[in-house]
Amino acid sequence: ILCFADAGGGLVMDVVSDAYASKEIRRGTHVVSNHFLTRRGKTWASEPPGKNSARRKERMEQLLRRSSHPPSPEEVFALSRDRRSASHPLCNADTNRRSMTISAQLQVISRAAPQESVNYVCCGNTRHSVYLPVPLAFEETFLPLLDGTFYRAADRLYRKHRCSAHLRKVQRAFERSMPGRTDYADLYREALRQLRRAASDRD
Repeated sequence: ILCFADAGGGLVMDVVSDAYASKEIRRGTHVVSNHFLTRRGKTWASEPPGKNSARRKERMEQLLRRSSHPPSPEEVFALSRDRRSASHPLCNADTNRRSMTISAQLQVISRAAPQESVNYVCCGNTRHSVYLPVPLAFEETFLPLLDGTFYRAADRLYRKHRCSAHLRKVQRAFERSMPGRTDYADLYREALRQLRRAASDRD
């Protein structure tokens, strides 16, 4: 399942080895999980959608109906951390199955000025990390994001707190401070300090 987006709209493609089906999206929201949704794509499925994929899709649709239109970045950040259905949550842990959420991204594409678009990156389980703005025009790399240092800081928090909401106050304060800031290197360093500080705090 492939997803594309630009300033004009979106495109979702269901793909198999010898065929594809696509759906164009111009306005509104469209939720994609881990099963085919196009009419043609459904004919390729060897069995009905799994419970995990179906419930996660339903939960995303439910949360988006309650959100702004379009949803704000903060609302999408919160969606990515949702664990309402703990057996099939949007934010996965590896307690019940051999999978977990290890990163997330939100692309905010400006229709009027695509060159000013921003990619928000969450390195680590979304309950134990923060989103960082990476502008489309950005030409540098923050080494701790590249060499695994940042992820290890988030993973230490995950191993210590599992999927609790222990970091919620830090996340909200940090992510609300982001708009308007352009000192990205300082912002990234501050994020890493916040995670390390949280990991060193005693229970």
